[in-house]
Amino acid sequence: MNKKLALGFTAAVAAGAFWACGSGDIIKSNDDDGLAVFVTDSWNGYNVDSAMIYCSMDATCAAEMAAAGPMNPVGETSSESTPGPGPAESASSAYVPPMSSGPFPPFGQSSSSSFKFVTLSSSSNATIPSTPVETSSSSSVIIIPTGGDSDYGTCAPVPSVIELGGSVTWKFTKGPAVTNPIAITTADYAWTFEGGSIPSSAKHGNASSDGVYYNTSGAKNASLVFTMSGGAPVTINCSPLQVNGAPITGCKCVADAPSVDYTSAAPSWSVSGCATATTPQVFTYSWDGGAAGAETTFSKAFTEAQSGWAPTLKVANNDNTIIDVTCPTVKTTKGREFEMDIGENALQLPNKSKLSVDITSGACMSVTGSWGNAGYSPNLTILCDMTATSSPVSFTMTYADGNKSYDVKGAASWGFSNAGGMIAQLKQGPVSLDNICVEFTGAETVNCYLQ
Repeated sequence: MNKKLALGFTAAVAAGAFWACGSGDIIKSNDDDGLAVFVTDSWNGYNVDSAMIYCSMDATCAAEMAAAGPMNPVGETSSESTPGPGPAESASSAYVPPMSSGPFPPFGQSSSSSFKFVTLSSSSNATIPSTPVETSSSSSVIIIPTGGDSDYGTCAPVPSVIELGGSVTWKFTKGPAVTNPIAITTADYAWTFEGGSIPSSAKHGNASSDGVYYNTSGAKNASLVFTMSGGAPVTINCSPLQVNGAPITGCKCVADAPSVDYTSAAPSWSVSGCATATTPQVFTYSWDGGAAGAETTFSKAFTEAQSGWAPTLKVANNDNTIIDVTCPTVKTTKGREFEMDIGENALQLPNKSKLSVDITSGACMSVTGSWGNAGYSPNLTILCDMTATSSPVSFTMTYADGNKSYDVKGAASWGFSNAGGMIAQLKQGPVSLDNICVEFTGAETVNCYLQ
């Protein structure tokens, strides 16, 4: 396995420094590494100088090491021996690993060196020392970070849904409290499986369980006791597994309309056609994350225009089967929707009335059709005119999808002309632009047109 290393095959450097890797690469550490820890252990006797020498023998690694810049020694060295586990040491302390008896011990050979994990503040500027300082071989301190169970990690089945008789592997994923990735390769994992083919299993250094089979349907739980070397056991409850029984087929979700003016009505959906082999056939429906029930319809109120929204739908039967059913999206508009179909090369038509609509305040427009001229890509502009019947006079056109907004400039008591702006640049192919909306005062309607 290609592990990150700096002081041998298990050493870690402070955040902002670099990793020397077993593949012969040097990689900048990042937030995903979540580390500010120095480590050395008895797996082998490599030291920093050895790692750097090995790196210099590989052209790629040597180039990346040079690009990473010089390595500054750590500041203060701590040689105190403290029983673990315990609270993290202060950010000013750092452990400098002992020198090995020779620069190149045989690969995989164990040494008598002890090891020590010391946590550092993420703001520490410590890096790997270029000249390690020898310390007492009697030191054996492991500082384990403190935190709640979820801080140490999560566990989940892979896959999350199976059929009767199927199997899964339960997998542990480390959390922010596990600051040293090497810890997951030296930890103990004690799994307990509800309703599985095996009630429990124990692993060392392997974050995944054996395959577990299930012959009864329903939600199945599992838990993990995670114990890092030298640390206290931590119990983690896994996300549940869904074991489906008799299949559900034929479900179809439909929307009442593809587009709805949310100021006058709420869009709605319904499901029908579900079938199963259970006797009697009993179904429950969970809409948009809500509680399961017998309701086969669903509606949702909106307060703004959007291009498309659909609820999630889960259908269950009385044999513990749960499936996801896809519902169609519905577009919501603020006010009635007006469409202008540009057609092939429609912007070249001389009569703008063929491409215009009279629109009320709060309503939206869409532009559909296709553009057939591959050699001509004009800007699509929507402009509006008003003859005012009252005051004050104002106008704003917004296009949410394109994040554009145009306010009327130079409006007078009589109204305005050519208010608006560019919406998009046309390219050959289909055209579909939604939710181009207007708000105005001074008249009941404005006339908007493509140009």
